[in-house]
Amino acid sequence: MHILTDENGTPSLHGHSSCSEGHCGSCQAHQAHASGEQLPDPASPQQASAVLTVLHRQQQQMSAQIDRLVNILMDLDCEDSAMQLQKAVDDFSKGNLYLGLALSLLKEE
Repeated sequence: MHILTDENGTPSLHGHSSCSEGHCGSCQAHQAHASGEQLPDPASPQQASAVLTVLHRQQQQMSAQIDRLVNILMDLDCEDSAMQLQKAVDDFSKGNLYLGLALSLLKEE
């Protein structure tokens, strides 16, 4: 496993010795994680940063999807369910702040 960075400097994990497509878009850790595969245990702070970056990004996407569902449920007059999901979004948002802070601190180390 090694770390690749895109043109913006965003790290991603890569577990293959080569990429058949000439880039690593099909090999990034977020795709492995999304398919149910467990992310590899990091062996360095840089790898830990790449893993945390993937998890943080996925958590943000999940929050946005749930928030969208809150709005849909409100439109469907399912206010009790929407209120419970809103609580989840609030907790996810708090968790996202901690993930972002941990990622920032990890990048400083």
